[in-house]
Amino acid sequence: MRRFFGQTGLLFLLGLLGACTPSEPPPDPPPASCWTPLDTAALENPWRAAWLTVGETPLDSQGLSELVNVPLGTDARGVALRVSSPEGKAACVQLDEVRGPAGGAWVTPPTTLEDYGPYCRSCPERVSVGVGAGLYVLPSGDPPPSAASSLQVRVAARECTTFLPTRSGEQPERLHIEALALPEVEETREGVVLLEVAITSGSVFHGDDEPLPEALAEALDEVNTLLRPGRLSVRPVRVRRVNVEDPLDFERGNHAALERFHATLHACDEGGTAPDDGWVPLVLAGCLRLTDPVLSKKSEPEGFVPHIPDGLAAPGRAHGVFIRGRACRDGSQPLSWPAGYLARLIAHELGHYLGLYHSVEEDGTTDTLDDTGADNLMNYRPSAVTSPTFSANQFRIMRRHPAVRW
Repeated sequence: MRRFFGQTGLLFLLGLLGACTPSEPPPDPPPASCWTPLDTAALENPWRAAWLTVGETPLDSQGLSELVNVPLGTDARGVALRVSSPEGKAACVQLDEVRGPAGGAWVTPPTTLEDYGPYCRSCPERVSVGVGAGLYVLPSGDPPPSAASSLQVRVAARECTTFLPTRSGEQPERLHIEALALPEVEETREGVVLLEVAITSGSVFHGDDEPLPEALAEALDEVNTLLRPGRLSVRPVRVRRVNVEDPLDFERGNHAALERFHATLHACDEGGTAPDDGWVPLVLAGCLRLTDPVLSKKSEPEGFVPHIPDGLAAPGRAHGVFIRGRACRDGSQPLSWPAGYLARLIAHELGHYLGLYHSVEEDGTTDTLDDTGADNLMNYRPSAVTSPTFSANQFRIMRRHPAVRW
């Protein structure tokens, strides 16, 4: 009896001490909202890109690397190249030169001042400046250059405000180059792009009780109608509501706000990144406000993609399709886009994500394809197009992107 009383008394005293002694602060609560699954099969079979590091090359005083050999293999239809700073710093980068084994030029060094804009205009295969890091899917045009089993690649750092060559001492010490060979895919195969849908508090869909609002699902159905001639489709795999900074302000050459958003979006994922490298974030945002520090100009794009092509982002870098949900003036309310109009915006920006440039720019500049024109979904104003379609060559380019599943 005494033994039983002693154990009980001890437990009682320990309980009192526990009640009176300050305890460790409780852990931070989980995020207020996280992902709602929409496609169980896709969630259970995540994909990671098998990147091959082909170089970590120092830069000279002009911000140029040495030529690096990139093996492709005999059955490759092309290659995805990812260029980033090994220190994780947000450098601005571009492919400066890409040569085939017989000396054929895929990408040529800049020859005019216009080549130092957002993309190289004179290059046989068009390449754009990567802000923070860059993804390049080659060939980027049609018809493609002669097949190659290897390439010689030179990369360059660019000044992030003007996209001009960096000055001595301002560029990163070296750049990291990775390659992913792209196998041949039959033209008859059906490809799908998997979406993770982020609905922000600035979107009209944020307060909808349905995980995937009916009007948004209708718009995605219409996107698939636009993609069907190229045997492509989109499919949402998960969705979440998220509260982020609004307006979402970013600059040409500075995507820090987008990267903060990207970190918030995946804060509840293990490791702070999406489980699958190929999922495309479709962001229904509030205000999108882009500043061009060179021209001292602000704009409110209806849609935005951080890079052409986009995706398979380097760690810490933002990617995705961003769609505006409201005007930026104080007190503006979320916009209710008609499903058809929203579908055009999503399909247009997805075209950029998968490697397409504007068929016609505002200044009259055209892409390098011979079967596009003003009446094309990739017109700089897709809402003004009478026949919103992609061309055969545009579909061939989009189908090369490694985010497309077969």
